[in-house]
Amino acid sequence: MNGYLAPIGNAQKLAEGLEKVLSSPELQWREMSEAAYQTVVQYSWDDATDLFEAALGKAIERSYEQELAPQVPDPTLGLPISVL
Repeated sequence: MNGYLAPIGNAQKLAEGLEKVLSSPELQWREMSEAAYQTVVQYSWDDATDLFEAALGKAIERSYEQELAPQVPDPTLGLPISVL
């Protein structure tokens, strides 16, 4: 294991993961640290930029799709909402 995952925006899960790491016995922490390092060294800056560009492309595509989505009134607020 090389770390803990926390959903985006979930501060509670992030704090729980940090607490686990910070309270781990030294040997367990060192093993996790080494596993994380071994994961990282498998990637290059080119890999990182390719992944980043792909994520930006998806974000732009989603934004464009939302702009083109038909607008219908929200019955609770009387405001238009996107329909996807």
